[in-house]
Amino acid sequence: MYVCAACHAREEEPPSSRPPAPLARFECCDKALCSACLPPAITAKLELNLWFDLDLNAWLACPFRGCEGTLSIANATELAALYDSVGALGANFHVQIFTRACAIRTKLREVVEQLPWEAARTAYDLHHRLFRYRAMSHVFFDLHSDDELEVDFLSVLSSDGEIVRVPILTSLFNRESSTTRTCLVCAEELRDVSFPFPSGWKRLAGRDFQGDLHLFGEPFPRAEALPVCAGAHELDICKGCIARHVHAKLEERGSAAVNELRCPAPGCGHLYTPQELRAVTNHETYSRYERLCLINALQNEPDFRWCLRPGCRSGQMYDTTSGCCEPPALSGAAALGERAARALPDDVRDPNRITCDTCGFAMCFEHQAPWHRGMTCREYSDLLARGDGAAETESWMKRNTKKCPGKGCGVAVEKGGGCFHMRCGSCGAEFCWECLADWKGIWTRAGYNLKGHRKGCFFRSKDAPRPLFMRGDTMEEAVEMHEKRAGRDMRGGQG
Repeated sequence: MYVCAACHAREEEPPSSRPPAPLARFECCDKALCSACLPPAITAKLELNLWFDLDLNAWLACPFRGCEGTLSIANATELAALYDSVGALGANFHVQIFTRACAIRTKLREVVEQLPWEAARTAYDLHHRLFRYRAMSHVFFDLHSDDELEVDFLSVLSSDGEIVRVPILTSLFNRESSTTRTCLVCAEELRDVSFPFPSGWKRLAGRDFQGDLHLFGEPFPRAEALPVCAGAHELDICKGCIARHVHAKLEERGSAAVNELRCPAPGCGHLYTPQELRAVTNHETYSRYERLCLINALQNEPDFRWCLRPGCRSGQMYDTTSGCCEPPALSGAAALGERAARALPDDVRDPNRITCDTCGFAMCFEHQAPWHRGMTCREYSDLLARGDGAAETESWMKRNTKKCPGKGCGVAVEKGGGCFHMRCGSCGAEFCWECLADWKGIWTRAGYNLKGHRKGCFFRSKDAPRPLFMRGDTMEEAVEMHEKRAGRDMRGGQG
């Protein structure tokens, strides 16, 4: 004989005149629920369970607390059959809620195969908080159809300081119809979220949801966040576009851009402060900005080295006090044991051999050059002292790099196969690769100025193509490639 675990109704004929209560039994925990308690118990678990196990068709959890069992129900038809088997009242309403949960899961699977446990749990807590603060409709009781569901991701800081990418159903936000504005850049019509509390998003986010929530709630910057810009023009560029603008600048110019991040509004040019950047960008972009600011502050330290691999703009501090500048490789070698470490080549065990944490490029700390493979620092220094031009690394540096002409820089820059307009990844200086002339004098507001090149430069000639149109590792290769292209164009025109 089974008893309903919720209301204690029995399956057999009770002493009163009420008919017996049919029960649904759960083999996973050997418990049962009556027809009145079954639908609400299953529905109560849906709001949490819908975020988990996206790869499973049968994902409904057992409604009993503490039981880790899963019901063998994969669709609304099977759930309706369960309810019919016990004569559950109001079953259609609960089946509709389950259908809605399945639609949300389908939408989530379109953008992500599986959610980590912490992201799934945070998604549930966040939507519950937004609903409680009246900023969002309930996931099961909104006015949107399943076809109108929209999913986006935001970054939230976890309790241990890690970034968690959390899905958010943006179509459920309660938007202010009176605040529709069009972004000047992306041309999207955006509206603020209806929020009844004066303390705004800080109160809602609290300590649990610090991160990018404000970007979804307030798509445009507030006047108090950008007072200088607000006094000069309308704040009609959304935070998303500002964040993308800042991110692009940091990607393009690295640490050289941190003091050049300006408002993208036409005619403004206001230099953003760190506080303003925090208010208008996402967490990922602002974290990169902070790291590049730190690199700028550290680059004058004696233990700081820039990565010398072309295209990598990273830099870091190296610990020279321990007699070893290579923590990743040497610590790994040490783990092999003393005998295995002695078996490594002398140049690999050299304490001046460092690698970039970002790209793994090997360099020499002492000589500030790519690592002289096959030679220890002492051997390499001896070669340089003798003036031996056969030193492989020195020869490579002379053939392939030039010192940046930027003030106080001098970092070795490699050209590669691109055009002859160069930008130093360290200091941001722009110059002509052929003559090292400052690019500001070559490309002015009036246009291209060939006299901006230094005397003797190939590009100073009136007949020379512009440096942006020439590509190749060397000038000879670039001229040859340019002539071949010109020949193909002529033949194409004749054909």
